[in-house]
Amino acid sequence: MRADRLLSDMGCGTRSELRKTIRNGNLSVNGQVVTDPGFNVKASDVLLWRGEPMVYEMYQYFILNKPEGVITTTEQTSAATVMDFCKGEGIRDDLFPVGRLDKDTTGLLLLTNEGALDHMLMSPKTHVQKEYEVTLAKPFDPETVAVFLNGFDVPASEKGNDAFHALPSSLIQGPDPCKVSLVLTEGKYHQVKRMFQVFGNEVTALKRTRIGRVTLPEDLQSGEIRRVDPDLLRPEDSLEDLLKKDALLFDMDGTLIDSMGMWYDIDVEFCKRHKIDMPETLQTEIEGMSFYATAVYVLNRFPEELAGLKPEDLMDEWNEMAYEQYRYHVPLKPYVREMLELLKKRGTKLGIATSNSGRLALASLENHQIRDYFSVVLTAEEITKGKPDPDIYLKLSGELGVKPEHCAVFEDVTQGLVSGARAGMMTVAVEDSYSASQRLIKERMSDLFLEDYSGFVSALKNELNEQ
Repeated sequence: MRADRLLSDMGCGTRSELRKTIRNGNLSVNGQVVTDPGFNVKASDVLLWRGEPMVYEMYQYFILNKPEGVITTTEQTSAATVMDFCKGEGIRDDLFPVGRLDKDTTGLLLLTNEGALDHMLMSPKTHVQKEYEVTLAKPFDPETVAVFLNGFDVPASEKGNDAFHALPSSLIQGPDPCKVSLVLTEGKYHQVKRMFQVFGNEVTALKRTRIGRVTLPEDLQSGEIRRVDPDLLRPEDSLEDLLKKDALLFDMDGTLIDSMGMWYDIDVEFCKRHKIDMPETLQTEIEGMSFYATAVYVLNRFPEELAGLKPEDLMDEWNEMAYEQYRYHVPLKPYVREMLELLKKRGTKLGIATSNSGRLALASLENHQIRDYFSVVLTAEEITKGKPDPDIYLKLSGELGVKPEHCAVFEDVTQGLVSGARAGMMTVAVEDSYSASQRLIKERMSDLFLEDYSGFVSALKNELNEQ
């Protein structure tokens, strides 16, 4: 490639500007000053531009924390555009935004010059997750969580936008009833705003926080850009990819042990004891929460029926109701023991991250004599934030000494899958009869979906036999 074209591609100036600066002796190739702008530069050449190393990159990948009021376009306009933030030496001048964010939407925007990646991330067929922090005018109704998981029809808008069927999505509640996180696997025009309008609520602020396994860094200020590892942008979706991971991190309930139906029975009995009319959506509302967070949520959900009780009171009662089942009766899921033995033989690091209490987790692991397979077991008592926050999986990978991108997370429910994805890890959805109604959204929200562990066990056996 011509030297002036290469430097122009890398954002060092226009071709006409660069011809002059090159002639002035600002370019060195393999230790020799080059003054000819048309000098042919090869990929193996070592370049110094104004005394600084210059590496040619055919493709580049950046995250922009998009400010409010900025237009997502590559065209020149009188208004500010996202391209105004993508300038500087070493930054290619042919970048473009992957997808778009509305003018008043903030947060994570990917920029690249690789067209194939743009298609892969934005195509409806690939189902790449996009997560948004949604601020609402009114508190949201917890019962809508189940509606979002099942998908629903969105009518045509007054502005002439066509009606559509919103595919299953995950609505994640936080401590502020007017703020939720929404995980989509599609992207229609003004989709988030129109989805909440169906329930009589208005989106007053919208911020995208994640695409796939790329999360908006907390320290990336509005208007700043940062390079991103392209490997995080490419989905991993096969058993072969799973076998490359250095550590496997497991949820426990519904993933390793078949306990979720038992918890439904306990919830029914608990509500009966306290004369609570149990909502059909209660399990969905508390999905993924830590033991303590669940107790706080239930106290706030039923303040009259549970007046005078503390979170610790509820936790003690649940432990008492569940302990005998965990200690003697809750079974392992099929193929789990064989899988763990094979993983031990190949030297894979294993850990557990469960939202359950330590007492119940230890009771079940000891009952089945599988505690020694896991180097680290983290329970609800050892983490401040439960799933879907990434903290528990980040802490687990840290204690195992493995970087997040070299870990895979096994989960049976959507909140856990979001937790793993937010941590930048490969996510594996495990089928469970309790969450059978969530199958479609689990398939879309994970890098790999397993009906059971039999296929993974076969892959492990084949690998070990070949060694």
